[in-house]
Amino acid sequence: MMQAGGQGDMRYGSALTVEVDVIRVVLIACQQGGFARVMVEFDSLIAIQMVKRERLVDAEVDGVIFDI
Repeated sequence: MMQAGGQGDMRYGSALTVEVDVIRVVLIACQQGGFARVMVEFDSLIAIQMVKRERLVDAEVDGVIFDI
């Protein structure tokens, strides 16, 4: 992600926050790159279930999930 313009000085409270934020950052980069459709493969079942609304969203990632 650093090569794509990511920041290395970000502080997160949990691994879940990092995982969800990575999805958001990648989708923003794809949108800016002009991609109309994007398939995201991810290994965090909890994050995937939250994005798909199959699981209650944790308060700490609610805003990021909304962006996604």
